[in-house]
Amino acid sequence: MVESSSGFTNSTNGLYPVRRLSVIKQSKKGSLPFVAPESDKIGNSYQLAWDIDHLDMVKVYAIVQKFTGQGISADFYHDYSKKPKVVAKEVLDRVFLAAKLGMKTFYYENFKTEVEKASTVSIINQEESCDSCTL
Repeated sequence: MVESSSGFTNSTNGLYPVRRLSVIKQSKKGSLPFVAPESDKIGNSYQLAWDIDHLDMVKVYAIVQKFTGQGISADFYHDYSKKPKVVAKEVLDRVFLAAKLGMKTFYYENFKTEVEKASTVSIINQEESCDSCTL
């Protein structure tokens, strides 16, 4: 929904928490560096997506979902370097809480599979649907 505009405004992609403080997004139009807003001022004070409890994410998504008429993109994040297994009970707790709070959809389950250094810059390939959607 806001991937293209996030590059133009140097903002995050909608509700999603920041995965890294800096990335380089690749698209058909070229490379675009992205730095988390005001990360130079607050630095490592950001709570990265990998460190946010899944039930807390459900609560945030459910609040927004309450005011939308259709499903929203609701991603979840799992860091294998901190917790090498996905526990079925935790997934079920998340699903049941989401149903109780009225979430209509989940979207992606994102997995971080290697230990990264804080200075790492990642490259994200960004798909574009049409020229009018991109800046």
